[in-house]
Amino acid sequence: MDSNVYRPGAGKIPPLLVGRDRLVRDWTLQLHAVAGGGGRAAAEDLLLTGPRGVGKTCTLTVLADQARSLGYEVVNLQAVRDEPTMVASLIRQADAAIAADKGPWKRAKQALERFAGLQLGAGGFSAGVSLHPPAGGSTGAARDPESLAGALAALSGAVRDETGGRQTAGTRGGVMLTIDEIQVGDAREVALIAAVLQRLNVDHPDAAVVFAGTGLPHTMARLTEAGVTHPDRLFVETRIPLQLEEPDARLALLEPARVAGGGWEPAAVDAVLEASNRYPAHLQYFAQAVWRHAPGPVVDVASAAAAIPPAAETLTMRSLEPRWDALSEREAELVTAIAANGGRATAQELAVILGRDQRSWSRVRQNLIESGDIYAPRRGVLEITMPALARYALHEYPDLQSRSGERLASLDDMHQRSSGTLPPPMAGG
Repeated sequence: MDSNVYRPGAGKIPPLLVGRDRLVRDWTLQLHAVAGGGGRAAAEDLLLTGPRGVGKTCTLTVLADQARSLGYEVVNLQAVRDEPTMVASLIRQADAAIAADKGPWKRAKQALERFAGLQLGAGGFSAGVSLHPPAGGSTGAARDPESLAGALAALSGAVRDETGGRQTAGTRGGVMLTIDEIQVGDAREVALIAAVLQRLNVDHPDAAVVFAGTGLPHTMARLTEAGVTHPDRLFVETRIPLQLEEPDARLALLEPARVAGGGWEPAAVDAVLEASNRYPAHLQYFAQAVWRHAPGPVVDVASAAAAIPPAAETLTMRSLEPRWDALSEREAELVTAIAANGGRATAQELAVILGRDQRSWSRVRQNLIESGDIYAPRRGVLEITMPALARYALHEYPDLQSRSGERLASLDDMHQRSSGTLPPPMAGG
């Protein structure tokens, strides 16, 4: 059948973004309140956090589309791991918009140039502009929080002046800042953007400027490390869960099929939900594989049974094998220990399963959190972010352990300690 009904792939918006209705509704109400005169007092700077594959980027895209529909100018700040790219991306957008004779950007040109420290609108802006001036000289830029806050306030005012004559009352627009994967950004730029939002609150309370970003579950800790004071006070963190609720997962399969003139047998839906663990990225992946295989118009359980195994093999080859191979032996051991406990474990449980004190694997745990392979849904609890990786680890670990030069815990011992049938080794054992 038509292969475009479901949309697997990073950043691709599914045909039906389930489980986000309340979030999108609240964001839309905020956009109205900010543009309707509430300004920064009505704004809540939003951070969508969660494991990879749960739809953070898709959700951010939908929020940005809502903003555009209400007359907002959306400014995407590009975060690249440990490189100062966010300021450069802002200046590049300003340069292109002014060169294209976009009214609001032209009216805010002076304030933007004051921040950038260079003439904008000539075209051909270099991507090499950095937040920090070269040693021994100055670029003339005033790249401080106050100047950037002033530039954004000026831009939002210009947007409102232009849209005021076209929009109905209460929807005069403003500026929306977005940062995807903020946790990978240069620490000094991350701190700068946080300070800009704070200066907007203090110095420009009437500015119609809103912010939404995404990050992995440890993003708030990363902001603190970057020097952001009390990020929990500045940002409203919304955690995107690892798995969809079952009714939402079913709806994500059934409604696009109905729109396309097809349908699913209940048992076929059950098979996809089980194969995907209701993990959003894999739900779209398996749904597409089964839909393509089915002769139509209704997907039956035979089609699901035929399509899921080869799709799982492809998923293993493309995603699980590379991820597993990238782990160190100690990282693979910790992932497997969590998998042996059902994919989720407390620190105390892991100390028993591994037979070692938490201090001996704390660095390994942090590495896995930063790489996005595990996350802490709450303090003292660790969970594997990709459910399929748990099954894969249990299958692959015995071979790794047998070949390892490290003294790794065996999978049999992990299972027995998890179930309480094998006592932990003596201290120092």
